Amino acid sequence: MRNNLLKVIGTALISGVLLMGCQVPAAGDGSSGEPELPLLVYCQVKDISAVFWQGAILGCQQAADELGPDKIELRFTTGTTDMGIEDSIKAFEDALSAGADGIVIAPADSVALIPSVEEANELGIPVVAMDTTINEPAKLLSTVATDNFNGVQDAVTRLIEANGGKGKYAVTACPSTISTCRDITSGFVAAVEKFPDAEIVGMPLACPSREKGYNAIKDIMVAHPDLSGVFGCSGQDGLGAAEAIRDEGGSAKVVTRNCSMEELEEVKSGLLHACFAQFPRKMGYEGVMDIWNHYQGEDAPGYTDSGSDFVAKDRVQDYIDVGEWMGPPE
Repeated sequence: MRNNLLKVIGTALISGVLLMGCQVPAAGDGSSGEPELPLLVYCQVKDISAVFWQGAILGCQQAADELGPDKIELRFTTGTTDMGIEDSIKAFEDALSAGADGIVIAPADSVALIPSVEEANELGIPVVAMDTTINEPAKLLSTVATDNFNGVQDAVTRLIEANGGKGKYAVTACPSTISTCRDITSGFVAAVEKFPDAEIVGMPLACPSREKGYNAIKDIMVAHPDLSGVFGCSGQDGLGAAEAIRDEGGSAKVVTRNCSMEELEEVKSGLLHACFAQFPRKMGYEGVMDIWNHYQGEDAPGYTDSGSDFVAKDRVQDYIDVGEWMGPPE
């Protein structure tokens, strides 16, 4: 899997289509008229160094390959961090300047990108959001993302049930200006509220930092050494939380969100109770296909659930065998 990802990214670097907020030669006038083929489609991720986003890139490339170079010319842009708002805006604006016929973007923020998407709307350029949506009044062709509210609610419910339906729980959260973060926190709260004998003892902003996750949960354990469980907003802060619990001699179970190979291996080792799997490859694939289908006159789905899964020790080897971000086992 890693070799396939590196091959895609290496090809992009060699051909000069992997861009990091830099100006690019114009490839069209960006008008709303009937575009010439191939369509110029940009696939923008938050941070190309992250394996999760490399999976999304692989999905974008898979769709472009299926359609063929006579139909889709695919270019990649990237920010530098998951929450790098300025980089996210800059990369999007560069795609508009280059005459993009469509943009598939994983935005760093649901609010900050509104003006940029409104500009695309005025130009008649369809925009698909991956993983995180962009708020109104910006108009998206569609959003392809994990159903984080229901998925996290299910995962946390399973976590609490594993503790007999009771206990003290924390979530390592992320900023509420990001739609994904709001859904994660809301799903966590909804799950805990279903159990009369369960309570929330902490919701620190620690995502996606391993160090912040470690320190935040270590601090919570000072007041609550009997902490029962933690849901990690991402893999890194969740792994940090698990390490803090181990170092403090606690017994709290940790569920992380993502299921990177490192998380899968730690589920297998027992450091993590489980992980909440997402499928970024499908996000990229469906995003590019939505752009293509739009130009074929088909109605956009509005929202596509890219899927999720709860992966505990009894199923973790199946996911390890399939490979990182390749999707659920058959």
